[in-house]
Amino acid sequence: TETKVIRTALAGMNSYAPDAIIGDQSGRGNNWALGYCGGRSVQDPTTAVVDAVFESFRHQVESCDNFLGCTLVHSLAGGTGAGFGCRLAEVLRDDYPATYLTSISIFPSAVGDTPLQHYNTMLSISWLQEYMDSILYFNNDDLIKLFTRRTTSDNNNASPNVSMTTLNRSIATAVASLVLPVNGRPYDFIDLINSVTPMSSLKFCEASCYPQMNGVFGSKPNCGEPDWLSMANKLLNIIPKGRFSTVAAQLTVRSNDVNHSFPPHYKMIKEKMTRHLNCVSWNPFPLDIRLSVEQYGKKQNKGQPTITLLSNRTRIATRLADDLDSALAKFHARAYVHWYERYGCDDSMFESAFRSVSN
Repeated sequence: TETKVIRTALAGMNSYAPDAIIGDQSGRGNNWALGYCGGRSVQDPTTAVVDAVFESFRHQVESCDNFLGCTLVHSLAGGTGAGFGCRLAEVLRDDYPATYLTSISIFPSAVGDTPLQHYNTMLSISWLQEYMDSILYFNNDDLIKLFTRRTTSDNNNASPNVSMTTLNRSIATAVASLVLPVNGRPYDFIDLINSVTPMSSLKFCEASCYPQMNGVFGSKPNCGEPDWLSMANKLLNIIPKGRFSTVAAQLTVRSNDVNHSFPPHYKMIKEKMTRHLNCVSWNPFPLDIRLSVEQYGKKQNKGQPTITLLSNRTRIATRLADDLDSALAKFHARAYVHWYERYGCDDSMFESAFRSVSN
């Protein structure tokens, strides 16, 4: 919400209408309660920001021929993305109950971002579970490990330096491959929810993409026919391993000749991925494969073929359990609780969030 941060993020970008950019004079202090509960009085600045954002959003909706839903992009660590984001999610659900709401949520590093991050994450997860239809999450720790391993290998064990720009680019690459049009059809919220997150109790999914953009992970232009088997193997190597189950998954394959080059490998790749992901036996169609001749980033990577996997895996439970344990330890010690009570977040809100995550 800070105007300086917004100006920096929008530098060189002209694709946003001026009335769709809403800012404030200050942030939310890495405090979920300040972001969410701070606007309970009419005089509070948060109320004005929420009203301004919703009014701008309403104008965007009214300009649509057929409004199906929207996606909230935010982090779970701080006050603006976590607290204010959850407040917006609640308002949108109340005013547009029949539309589809999805979120792209960024988990912070397990240690080091802010001492309040475990509280913020637990409160946010509780709200997202309540108001969102599907939650696509990215874990900063997973991305850092992935790029650290690759950078060390490429530089003969030199000390790696993974920048926030690299992490953001990786997330943007995976999201772009998923949400950009498929064979002329726009991104379909209903298809995502029905294919990957059909159960209200299992809304979390993760995305992995190969190759990455702009020279990351060997993304050199390939002028010949794509080696889909090799790309599928490299994609599976990116996915964090473990004894996890997969409820459902969706594979998006993009290439200008995908309808010609991919079908001979379709069955083998599908069987390999289904086996690698340890798909549950009760789902007869655990992997949905989408083929698209439309490619993104043609200027950056000359339209290189890409393969992207969106999966609903039980791996999220490990991260949630760790965050819950840390949050409970702090809560029982009453650490930082007064910072939340100051803005109206009492013990009942914490306890409700803990129960929601536990369940």
